[in-house]
Amino acid sequence: MNRFVIWFFVFFLSLGFIASSCAQTGKINEDLVKKYLNAHELLIKIGTDFARKCHTGEISAPEDEGFQKLEEAVKSAGFESHEQYAMVDVTIMTGYLQLNAEDMEKETEKRQKETLAKIEESLKEPALASAARDALLKTKAELEKPSTTAEAASGTEITGDGELIDKESAVVIKAHMKELEPIMKIKTSSDPSEGF
Repeated sequence: MNRFVIWFFVFFLSLGFIASSCAQTGKINEDLVKKYLNAHELLIKIGTDFARKCHTGEISAPEDEGFQKLEEAVKSAGFESHEQYAMVDVTIMTGYLQLNAEDMEKETEKRQKETLAKIEESLKEPALASAARDALLKTKAELEKPSTTAEAASGTEITGDGELIDKESAVVIKAHMKELEPIMKIKTSSDPSEGF
């Protein structure tokens, strides 16, 4: 589990560097999210396989078969060009993944506190066997150790000093998490039917 969380943070940090290089879009606002969602709907109308290929980068360059359809769809959705759409796409994905990572970290911390409280209650039992008490104390000590994953993530929270995206963009993306979820599933899943 720790390996997955560390990989996840490395992955979204990499996306953050890409997003930070997309200074032309800078911030995500309601209008850009609406255009992005509209572009997704237009891509699906062309075909779900086509939309999947666009979202996974299989169609992303002018020489790619279907690029003209992609360009027309994103322009119909209100983007000036495919390049603008691609920059918004990377920024939204970075924000979405970071918000999910922060939520996952908060949930993990909550469960850890609940587990520690249960251990404390169990340790108060006078009839608790010595071996069980030792096992609980060992588990408690492990849970109370600072997490290297949390240390690695500190400073990268959207609300922290090491922002991957600006706070205003994070607020807009967070407001659209449910709508963005199917697109992000397409982008991150190995299952071609995921997200449709």
